[in-house]
Amino acid sequence: MNPSIAKSQSLASLLSPGANVDTFVFYLTFDQEFRAKVSLVWRECAERGLQSSRLAEVEPHITLGASRSLTGIEVERDMRHSLRTSPFDFIFEEVATFPNGTLYFSGKASGRFAQAHEQFSRAFLPKAVGAEEYYLPQRIVPHCTILEEGIVEQHPAAIKIATRHITLPTSARVNALVGVALGTATGDAASSRNVTEFMRIPLR
Repeated sequence: MNPSIAKSQSLASLLSPGANVDTFVFYLTFDQEFRAKVSLVWRECAERGLQSSRLAEVEPHITLGASRSLTGIEVERDMRHSLRTSPFDFIFEEVATFPNGTLYFSGKASGRFAQAHEQFSRAFLPKAVGAEEYYLPQRIVPHCTILEEGIVEQHPAAIKIATRHITLPTSARVNALVGVALGTATGDAASSRNVTEFMRIPLR
């Protein structure tokens, strides 16, 4: 588990009344080498004042889906049954930007990724309450974030840092599906998020 993510809790406890959860997020994560490279990019961007600190709360990843809530604890069981994808290489081809200013490493929603996302969606969507539309199969743009909602004027400096550490195109080994719950922190940490992992399924 990534050290910045809180100790695992059961999904049942996170769905219970009073649990401080805003969003459930499911993502694919990578081999240690690629995670280390992206983390280095994040750290250097932060040192240059370019990076949102919120990214440090999770490990480098590609989000597959997110929702406000889930209808039952069976979602992990259903995903284990549905996900029949072995580890695979995902190719990041370029650096791109979303309209909100998010800067990211981009790849295509095809091949083994499309297969994994389809299998995930079969288990996730029937259980999702308020699923975020831009992760639906017909809309998803697979990406690994560099700057979260960054300022466009900062992009050239961030791209220079990112491409110095990661030469594109590059291959990242996808090896696990992870589920986390995001909650709003309080007190001195109110600008950050509570991130609690409740599921990690290795690809086999």
